[in-house]
Amino acid sequence: MLRLFRIPATVLTVVVSIAVVPTAAKDHESRASVLQRAQVWAPANIAARNLAEGPLGPGAFAPGETVRCTYVRKQLSGNSPKFACRRGADDEIKVKFGGTNGEVYAELLATRLLWALGFGADRMYRVTVICQGCPTEFGGIQRPDGESRFSPALIERKIDGEEWDGEGGSGWAWRRAP
Repeated sequence: MLRLFRIPATVLTVVVSIAVVPTAAKDHESRASVLQRAQVWAPANIAARNLAEGPLGPGAFAPGETVRCTYVRKQLSGNSPKFACRRGADDEIKVKFGGTNGEVYAELLATRLLWALGFGADRMYRVTVICQGCPTEFGGIQRPDGESRFSPALIERKIDGEEWDGEGGSGWAWRRAP
């Protein structure tokens, strides 16, 4: 029996709006020129993709891996619980956390599905985070020596490419009718 699944409009919008633009794109190029070179999808061997592990390569984490980092005081956009954390000198990560934070589950599932199908998406990894110096108001499980444990947690690795900052400003938004 064939079952059809409804894909939420937000997922479709993300798929359509995630286009990897070659890094040679300049701010002065026309939108049409940039979109003409953008790549939204690439062929993928879907059967070979491991949804539990996710994308491998530099910066990847194993499912459930314990990741240690030091809190970075930084304002991050959005409304879901998250913080910046540093691993070594060159690796600043964004951590989303919380068992009641629906984004932890939905974003992992959505990005893995997009990746498996060959669409561009951020790389999300389900981990346990041990954060040195995280504020107690974040609600992590307090540990000795000023550490906090966050589980479930996601580490986000941004998609390769760069945001086009051409005509009309940067990014995209849901615009309300006047």
